[in-house]
Amino acid sequence: MEDIIQKIEGHARYGPALRQALESGGTLVLNYHSHGPVGPEGYCVSICERRQGDSPRQLMGLEVGLEELVHIRGFGRSQDDCLPQCAALGDLLARHYQLDQPPEIFFQGKPYPTVN
Repeated sequence: MEDIIQKIEGHARYGPALRQALESGGTLVLNYHSHGPVGPEGYCVSICERRQGDSPRQLMGLEVGLEELVHIRGFGRSQDDCLPQCAALGDLLARHYQLDQPPEIFFQGKPYPTVN
């Protein structure tokens, strides 16, 4: 998992997007997700920035705006991998980028039920 940071920083779009979000004080979210039925590729994870929106659903706290900064395919094999894989990546991101706390963990675009 250590080489994920190097790959992100070396990517022409992902590296600058993540750095810009962090420099502007953005809050990171790891969104563990699939793109339909889970096939051999398994689950992906997106490193997203939490966005404050002005839609009625966002103002009422019923919906969270996420802007995808980084997309990583084949990150996990099953739903059970969500928490351990994302927690490990979150700790790695927090250490590397000197974050006050690891990113929040979401599953399929919604806060992971056992995390908070």
